[in-house]
Amino acid sequence: MDKDEFLEFLQNQEESHVLPKGLPISGKQKHWIGGLLSGLQIQVATMGGPSNGAGKPITIVYGTQTGNSEAMAEEAAAVAKKHGMAPKVVDFSDIELSEFAQTERILIVTSTYGEGEMPDNAQIIWEEINSDDAPKFENTFFSVLALGDTSYDQFCEAGIQWDKRLEELGATRVADRVDCDVDYEEPSMGWIETVMPLITEKGSQEIVSVEGDKAKSTKPKFDK
Repeated sequence: MDKDEFLEFLQNQEESHVLPKGLPISGKQKHWIGGLLSGLQIQVATMGGPSNGAGKPITIVYGTQTGNSEAMAEEAAAVAKKHGMAPKVVDFSDIELSEFAQTERILIVTSTYGEGEMPDNAQIIWEEINSDDAPKFENTFFSVLALGDTSYDQFCEAGIQWDKRLEELGATRVADRVDCDVDYEEPSMGWIETVMPLITEKGSQEIVSVEGDKAKSTKPKFDK
């Protein structure tokens, strides 16, 4: 709404629909304030809610060998924003375990490499989290998406192991793990649509503003 449209809107107002009756102000003042608030409502509706990068924090971690898990982590981040969250997409190789254990909302998307092995980028953090002195995840809510291939005996084993280990360390599962075969897109999106409204209601409801690189997920290194 430009200036002229806003002025015309104010002039044509006969009754305010956004202010309560009985306020100790003149009709002219009431119309002006009502027009101002209506204009603000229109602007907020146009913007579509909170500014980019603001929301409840969630960390989406991917373990990948070919890029499929990273692509689905990016899809999950896009849906997370629609549910009022500020997603951070992270490569397993970039995680510090002590910081990871303090994360309140975690989604893990991982493939399985070889005969039930972790992807290369997840090997170090997996060894650390399996040590006897690994930190607890008692304030963490999580879910796991596992990508695999049923032609291998250890189907989705990496995702199974992450799901089990986080539970052992005290984390709370908000949605059951989903194991995907080579045609992973549809079940993966089903998991994303299921888990987002659940995990956004868990933990602190504080809205944070994530700036710069933290507000942006990295561009996938792989494509089809």
